[in-house]
Amino acid sequence: MAPTPTAGPKDLAMDTGFSLWSLGTQFSLLLVILSITTIIVWHWRFPCMTIKHLDTIVEDIHSLIRVDTPLQIERSLFDILPDMDAVKKDFESLLSDLSTLKQNGHKSEPRHIHLWSWLSFHCHQLFKIDALYWGFRDVKMKILAAVEKDKRQK
Repeated sequence: MAPTPTAGPKDLAMDTGFSLWSLGTQFSLLLVILSITTIIVWHWRFPCMTIKHLDTIVEDIHSLIRVDTPLQIERSLFDILPDMDAVKKDFESLLSDLSTLKQNGHKSEPRHIHLWSWLSFHCHQLFKIDALYWGFRDVKMKILAAVEKDKRQK
């Protein structure tokens, strides 16, 4: 049996389940979906986007490596655990890079009226922050692995 002809596009839209939203509504919905998707992907790709967040990560690592002693002598896991020299050097190098990033960031940030140079500066900053984030994360994982290995050997 052949389908019956419809009277017009509105009837066809109702028959096929499509709605006749205006083009503006469709475009707005598409724009919202793309914006939300972009934000989600951006946060997935760059889990750390600020120097303040990096400072929090550094504080977490400092609290992780700090060893409380009864004589109030400052010691760290770098001094206690074996084979931690490379991790200590990596950590100190990352701290130096973070300090440089902080100093250069305040000195060389362009004015907000120069939009393209300001955006370019912040994109470069973001990539540097991202590299430091993954470096600090790597150091933290190496410290946790060394602590776990030391616990297993005891």
